[in-house]
Amino acid sequence: MQEEEEQVEEDLNDTSDVTEVHLVEDWPKRFQQASYSQEQQRVITLAISKRDEWLRINKMTDWTNQETSEITVDYRISERGTNTMRASRVLPYKVMDVFRTLNAGYLRQQFDVNISKTQTLQRICCNCTLIYQASKKIMIVSPRDFVLINFVTKVSSSNHLYSTLMVTF
Repeated sequence: MQEEEEQVEEDLNDTSDVTEVHLVEDWPKRFQQASYSQEQQRVITLAISKRDEWLRINKMTDWTNQETSEITVDYRISERGTNTMRASRVLPYKVMDVFRTLNAGYLRQQFDVNISKTQTLQRICCNCTLIYQASKKIMIVSPRDFVLINFVTKVSSSNHLYSTLMVTF
């Protein structure tokens, strides 16, 4: 059973056949050409909406900087009254390596020390995965379980990738 689960995880995380990430300018056309199911279309449409909301919020000027040594972190209160955080750092890696890492759920524990367990549950499409993630107990905050939709996409012709993580229930 353990070997079978590991093989499923490996298959879901295999993005070795992905050689380039393209900008999708017409998602309805992409849905039709790639024969996306209604559920795939629903999830991707939701992810695009969240990504676009984030790009709008990201342009706002009322962010408060929280100084750190290795990463730029800013925060603000969202329109819904929740804490919003953005973090950025220039990484010395190829864009494809970053893409593969963001899509491989099992690697998340290696770059996020606050994660106790992670597992890719389903690949929605080539750049969207459903990931189970459990956080560690941090100080007085109990561990939490999350199911995340991870949508990695380009938003312009540059080599910038955006990873939109949405918590689902």
